[in-house]
Amino acid sequence: MRDEIIAPKHDQGKPCVLLFQRRLTRAIAGGARSVFDRGAFLHELGYKVVFIIMDKSADHGLALAALRKDGILHPCNDVIFVQDLLETYQDRINALSAPPLTPDFPAEAEPREVHKHGRLIAHRYYVGDVLRHSISYFRSGTIRRQETFGPSGGLLQAWVHDTTGAPLYIDDFCPQTGLPAKRRLICAGRGVLCDVDMTAPLGLGLATTSDDASTPAPYATLVARRIEEYFVHTPNIVAIADGENISQNVIRAFSSPRIKGISVLHNNHTQYPFTADDPVKDIWVPFLTNLTNVHKVVALTERQQSDLQERFPEMPLVKVNHPVLPVPAQSVRRDPNTVVFVGRLSYQKRLDHLVDVFAKVSQARPETRFEVYGGGDQEQWLRAKIADAGLSDVVHMRGFTERPLEAFASAALTVMTSYYEGLPLTILEAMSVGTPFVAYDLNYGPAEVIQDGVDGVLVESGNAEAAADAVVALLNDQGRLKRMSEAASNVGQRYTLEAHRETWRRLVEEVSNPALLSTS
Repeated sequence: MRDEIIAPKHDQGKPCVLLFQRRLTRAIAGGARSVFDRGAFLHELGYKVVFIIMDKSADHGLALAALRKDGILHPCNDVIFVQDLLETYQDRINALSAPPLTPDFPAEAEPREVHKHGRLIAHRYYVGDVLRHSISYFRSGTIRRQETFGPSGGLLQAWVHDTTGAPLYIDDFCPQTGLPAKRRLICAGRGVLCDVDMTAPLGLGLATTSDDASTPAPYATLVARRIEEYFVHTPNIVAIADGENISQNVIRAFSSPRIKGISVLHNNHTQYPFTADDPVKDIWVPFLTNLTNVHKVVALTERQQSDLQERFPEMPLVKVNHPVLPVPAQSVRRDPNTVVFVGRLSYQKRLDHLVDVFAKVSQARPETRFEVYGGGDQEQWLRAKIADAGLSDVVHMRGFTERPLEAFASAALTVMTSYYEGLPLTILEAMSVGTPFVAYDLNYGPAEVIQDGVDGVLVESGNAEAAADAVVALLNDQGRLKRMSEAASNVGQRYTLEAHRETWRRLVEEVSNPALLSTS
């Protein structure tokens, strides 16, 4: 609660570094892992590091404990949830004196189905043949999520609860589009803490709180104000926003000269078909044209840095590659007939091409097996696509893995057929354990790392047949594959953690020191 909690004064000659994450979950994707790694080594370099978490997930407390326990989140990195920054002492008093909040439940709805998925059990209620309400429980019996649907079956409202069963936030949806229209952040499970218009993207919608009701502001601006209030005694702060999310607008909304921003771009910035000459993605236009309080923009590859510099000559760009982290010894046995994919199961990954590659390879080499690790909104679609292609017996869906290095080390090679990337960590991870990539030469990432024909193979982006032919040729030439594997394992010599740490140290010092910045 911001009435009572103010960050202690930090003035030890080094700036305080703020890093942002959308939410805390136990399933951490590559981009989020790179930010946690940055927090760890910046602390080791002597900086005070604070993570600002934009949303609370249903099990955020358990996720926080797990990330600490697994060594993903450094024990000395502080964590602050935005929802806690917004809450006042009076908000909690008012909430605790109010009755519990409950959703509108269609009285005529009848229970009909019970679904079990992982740690969750979902009870579904129908009116006739139309789903009208769904309640998901943790296996402990505590409510996790509730959803209410309209008479036509469209989603109207979703309630997300914490592990005690108390509501965290309520999302209202537009019946026509199915998109979020409004979010209400909840205090103590009983009172509305903040109303946020969700029709504008990434925190640009207006938000009101109990003490700001007469002067609504964009949610990103409201968050920036609360962060400034919390760190009022900290004289020098560098705030680093990563990826396509609300934190990019938060760093641009800071008004205090004590806080200086760095924007890190984790993905391709152009629209379909994602070449350098295509228009900028609508969601990226504000990030690339509004550089208020953004003192440096970080691209992950030289190709993207060059493309952006040509289009935006005044942009203060710098390239910072991901590093290869120390590789523990792998005890798994490499199967010369296994091809692996590790990644998020989403549109970006062009999964129809992945299945096409699998199908062509399987036709040429029936003994080949395929392992798919990951989860995402296209998981069910992918399962159906695999079944339709008659590949269910040779393609195994393994779900999300916390051990990607083992997954890569167990396979002969791996494949990437994405539409676009930034600099995927999976390339560095796979190569670090000696697993070569067959990858589309897409924007951006593969060509930055893969030395074509030496430690992997690049093919024309979108050419699934060429990718499949490359996979078959490598699997049929185990001597060449072994030489390529040995070369791939040397990737860490080109992308060292020491060079990465030193680049970030210089960048933070430069941004925090106006005199250094003016001479760069």
